[in-house]
Amino acid sequence: MIRSTFIAIAITFLCGAPFSPSYAQEQEQPKAQITLTSTEPIELEQHDKTKLFIISAKINGKDCRLLVDTGASHTTIDSNFWDKEFPKINKIPLQDLGDSNVKSQVHLAPVQNLDLKGIKIDNTFVAIVDLTALNATHDNKIHGILGINHMGTLPVKFDFKNKNIKWLVKKALDEEKKEAIPYSNNSSGLYYIKAKIDDQELNFLLDSGASKSHFPNLQEFANTDKKPFEATFQDVNGKDKQTTRLHYTKPIELILSPDFSLPDQELLIGASPDEGILGIDCLQKITIILDSASKKLYVQHAK
Repeated sequence: MIRSTFIAIAITFLCGAPFSPSYAQEQEQPKAQITLTSTEPIELEQHDKTKLFIISAKINGKDCRLLVDTGASHTTIDSNFWDKEFPKINKIPLQDLGDSNVKSQVHLAPVQNLDLKGIKIDNTFVAIVDLTALNATHDNKIHGILGINHMGTLPVKFDFKNKNIKWLVKKALDEEKKEAIPYSNNSSGLYYIKAKIDDQELNFLLDSGASKSHFPNLQEFANTDKKPFEATFQDVNGKDKQTTRLHYTKPIELILSPDFSLPDQELLIGASPDEGILGIDCLQKITIILDSASKKLYVQHAK
């Protein structure tokens, strides 16, 4: 039987300039302040259907639930929630979204404080978008997407197997550091790791907003003897919905460094010829530490 699921709900939200420091200065927003409030693991909820993770947070003192999406460049709040809770806060319309996959109107809004339980960020900005379609896939119980721009402000450890996230002080970071692996950032600050497969070096986006991992569109790796997977894609607005059948790869070993690999992986072959995605199915097999200040990314096998 061919299975069906939502593979990717919010991959790259915004690409590029609108969230730059100069833009914040133009809006006379005070400089952002980041405070570490807890070094304990912060519990995440995993959605039964999409398998994506949700964090309970507060924005301007109001409770909210945000999807934890390392494949989203910026934190985004549902306009329905925002307009109800903060009708008096001025929203700034954005015009040029570059390569964004968002097809509806986007606003930028100042936030006095964003409390993620482990860290608190004062004087920041969020994007405001109608996320009705995305919310519908999560039982109408989410209020936005937590992007990498806020998660990565301090060293952070993702442990999706044990359903938690933790921000680290220097001592804890030194104790936690394991295998450093090469990575790159694109213009939006998203993280790509390099994996070696059969002497080919391929880029994979770290994307906790995708339930399934994707392999680049290299058909020589396809396992045509295995039944394909029926995948449904849509953008964050619920538009451009597409259903397609994807082949799995043959069992492969993802070599992330000379001393660290993920053996016997069967990934879905995606559409991109140049890059793949490491989604929740793979990310639950490893723990990841992002230390953007030191430009380091550490991994270890999940326990």
